[in-house]
Amino acid sequence: MKILNKIIEILFNKKFSFRRLKKKPVLIYDKLSLRELNDLIPSKKIEVLDNREEINLLIILKMLINLKFGKNYYYKFYLNTVSPNLIITTSDHDIFFYKIKEIYPYAKTAIIQLSYRHDKFGDLFSILKNKKIKKKYKIDYIFCFGADFAKEYKKYINGKAITVGSVRNNKLIKFKKKKKTISFISQFRNRSKTNEDYIFHRWKNKKLMHSEFFSLEKKLIPLIADFCKKKNYKLRIIGCARNKESEEKKFYKMLINDLKWTYLSKEPGTKSTYKWLNESSINIFTESTLGFESLARGIKTISFYARKSLNHNAYFGWPSKKKARGYFWTNEITASEVKRLMTNIISINNKKWLDLKEKTTSSIITLDEDNKILKNFLNKF
Repeated sequence: MKILNKIIEILFNKKFSFRRLKKKPVLIYDKLSLRELNDLIPSKKIEVLDNREEINLLIILKMLINLKFGKNYYYKFYLNTVSPNLIITTSDHDIFFYKIKEIYPYAKTAIIQLSYRHDKFGDLFSILKNKKIKKKYKIDYIFCFGADFAKEYKKYINGKAITVGSVRNNKLIKFKKKKKTISFISQFRNRSKTNEDYIFHRWKNKKLMHSEFFSLEKKLIPLIADFCKKKNYKLRIIGCARNKESEEKKFYKMLINDLKWTYLSKEPGTKSTYKWLNESSINIFTESTLGFESLARGIKTISFYARKSLNHNAYFGWPSKKKARGYFWTNEITASEVKRLMTNIISINNKKWLDLKEKTTSSIITLDEDNKILKNFLNKF
């Protein structure tokens, strides 16, 4: 009964399509991957496997004719119909893709790391670690942020790891900096509909409440606001909420208190977000991908990597080995640490900063302007 209910749930959450699939050299796995790849590959060269919303009834018909049933056969008939030379995705967290080579061994496969990954909160590497696989997955190419991530992927995947940085971040947008401007990169998520506290993360037998997760911001933001007020810096919050922005604004308004500040709304696409990064004198983040992308761009950046709930071993720069505190990062939220890091970043000149940043973070995330490496790779197909 549980299996039947699961099938019904899946079917009702999908849209049925009679879309006629065409043979194409490149198959993009997961419709969302188009956001990063549609300007890197000509549309006439690609077919898309929309595994989130679509069920192709022509493929289902082929399965019925051949009396072959199940998820693997759906993908097999789909891939056989398109007959691609390359299957590529930005959904590196989708473990099913790691088995796609077994279903269709005739194409090259590639994954692109889109977000900063770690081994906590049930993220990608904690899932792979806990699977205790007997043999490595076969994926031909892994495009990842940096050399340290390449090593981590290679623990679980047989394939060639290529460091390209962040595909989104590599699409550079250059703007003039605003003087004495500090931008905090928000990770805020809305509360429940009733505004009551709720389980924000769950991993194995551990639970993390919404209020506990954002207790870091409640300590940190007033300290940053106080520093800005004393040193006459403008404070901006780079918003994260995808809807109900009023709740995110309200959250920070309570923490910033009497300082005048600016809320930067999350807009469709990513151009505005990177524009805001480039405008800032200093960017501050906790754990977000955007913070590491700011470092890759060479912008003065501070990390308060101190969200220890569920994982007390969390530290800045994983999987690279770093100390708990460094020149521009810390795992503590105190007034003295805020002052130390701010003073460090303000006093260091640009040349020394770039040298320090390169030495410290180049193995974590690099920058490939205009995605030249990935474009050259895709041109082969």
